[in-house]
Amino acid sequence: MTATTMSWSWSEYFPYPDYVGLIRMVVTDLPEYYRTEPSEGTFNELRKYSYITMDEVKTAVILAVVWTLVRTLLTVLIFKPVGRVLQLTKTNQTKMPESAWRFFFYLTSWSFVAWALLYNHSVIVRDPPKSFIGWSADMEIPWDIRLAYLIQGSYYLHGLATVLVLDVWRSDSMVLCMHHVLTLVLITLSYACRYHYIGLMVVLYHDFNDIFLEFSKCNVYFKDRGGKKYMIHEYIANASFAVFTLSWILMRMYLFPMKVLYNVLPATAKVYYHDHLPFGIECNSMMWLLMCLDIYWFVYIAIFLYKIFTKQLEEMEDIREDNKDDEATEIKAKSVPNGPTHEAPEPVTNGVVKETAAMNGNGLKKRHPAECS
Repeated sequence: MTATTMSWSWSEYFPYPDYVGLIRMVVTDLPEYYRTEPSEGTFNELRKYSYITMDEVKTAVILAVVWTLVRTLLTVLIFKPVGRVLQLTKTNQTKMPESAWRFFFYLTSWSFVAWALLYNHSVIVRDPPKSFIGWSADMEIPWDIRLAYLIQGSYYLHGLATVLVLDVWRSDSMVLCMHHVLTLVLITLSYACRYHYIGLMVVLYHDFNDIFLEFSKCNVYFKDRGGKKYMIHEYIANASFAVFTLSWILMRMYLFPMKVLYNVLPATAKVYYHDHLPFGIECNSMMWLLMCLDIYWFVYIAIFLYKIFTKQLEEMEDIREDNKDDEATEIKAKSVPNGPTHEAPEPVTNGVVKETAAMNGNGLKKRHPAECS
């Protein structure tokens, strides 16, 4: 697919919302696909219709190690020293490097994916079924798409390892591990079976809001420094959270089902290609599982917003982690007679600052998904 000049059309980029029509298509189309194009068995079809080399697998593993090294270096040389220099609270010095790393990665990786799809392959975003034109199991993958896949696959391999080994274990960590495993399977399957354009569209619609989530969390951590409150960071965090919420609704809850789930259904995918397309059931099942995870996490965003509008934010519990005792101990230490002379910061309850109704960086939502898929 060669680079094309983007021509903007509202109807092409933002299809008319029709969730009922989507559900009806799923109910009728997938059974028809199963009846008319019986599978030879998933493993037999994998051998027949998928193609991936050991060199590509090795490169992804090496890049996963590279991401781990880059994260470690950034944490040791930049993120932690910044936390100490700014005199963040002890708890926030622990949390901030995780969010800073994810913000750095999502900003750079999503920008590359957006450039590849919206500039080099914009026709696919406007009309996704065109990604199946000339499909074959051994078709050539453009260099920019190949590089984007290596970056995404290696990152989620790295992410799975770090959730299990490096990151603080939280109540949603098991769900996050399931998300990373699902994402890795989708990345590998869509790449090996040459459904690469659809795979990167999933990244396009999923990773954008995570940039603003992590940026918002970083600003929450930066607000309390050296015993003082810097309210500019609260305003930035709240504005970023608003962008995060709106982009989640637009991209994950609207564009993902309308532009991806619609167009991976066999009947839609075959608008320009009429021969056998394998893995119709498998791909659709995993895509809908990803949609269920998006809805699962959106529930927590909705709860958070409800607490804001009903002025119950100070009573909201952060069910992801138990760090209340650590925060209370730290605040108490700052206010003991022989401690520092500055006043203790406003009490923190369940990960939410009461005084400002600002969200705590780890109380925004269950951690993200992500991904391509």
